[in-house]
Amino acid sequence: MRYDLERRIADLSELRTGTLAIGCSRTRWNCYLRDPLVAFHRRYPGIRLHVVEKSLRELHEALQMGKVDFALLYAPLDAKIAASCAEAAEKQAEPFPMLSFARLDGEPFIRLQQGRYMASVYRNLCDMTGCTPQVVFEAASIVEAAVLCAHGMGITLVTDMLVQHSDWKEPPQFFRLQESLPKRRLVAACRRNAHISLAARAFIEMLKN
Repeated sequence: MRYDLERRIADLSELRTGTLAIGCSRTRWNCYLRDPLVAFHRRYPGIRLHVVEKSLRELHEALQMGKVDFALLYAPLDAKIAASCAEAAEKQAEPFPMLSFARLDGEPFIRLQQGRYMASVYRNLCDMTGCTPQVVFEAASIVEAAVLCAHGMGITLVTDMLVQHSDWKEPPQFFRLQESLPKRRLVAACRRNAHISLAARAFIEMLKN
C-alpha cells in the first residue's frame, strides 16, 4: 500500500520527516494523547501528526485497512489486529468513598447512548442491583456525561482513566462502586504483520512513560 511505502521511506530519515496517524476515541484523546502529542512534536518537529477520532468499531476497521499506524484500544483485540505493542500506564485512582449502585434508585442519571461500552455497564448494574435511576439525559461519550455531571445535571459513570487525567475545573464528588466490574487493559494496537514505523515506536514508548 502507498501509505506503508511512505512510512518505510520516512524511517530512512531517522524521524526527521514523515507522518504518524493515531487512532483513538474522544475519551482516550482527552485523557492520554494531549501531553504526549505536544512532547512528541517538540522532540520530532518534522513528523506530521494526525489523530483519527472514531468509534471502537471504526478504529478496528481503520487499523485493518492501514489508515492509522496504531490505535488505542481495549484488549482483547480482533484476530486481525496484533497483540499490544505497549500497555498504557494507568495509576490506581485514589481511594474514594464506597457506594453501592443500589443507592442510585430514582436519582437523576446521565446514561450513555446505546452502543457505548458504559451503556452496557449501566444495564448490568441495574440488573445486578434491581436499581432504576431516573435517566435525564443520554450522552454520546463519558467526557460529555462527566461535564454535565460536574455542572449538576445528574449522576453518571466514569472510568478511573477519566478521573485521573481530565482537567477538572470544578470536579464532581467521586465514589467507588461496591459492585464488582470487569477491568479492561488499554493497549496500543497495530495491524497484525504490518510494518511499525520508527515514529510509531517512538510515540508508543512515550506513552509507556
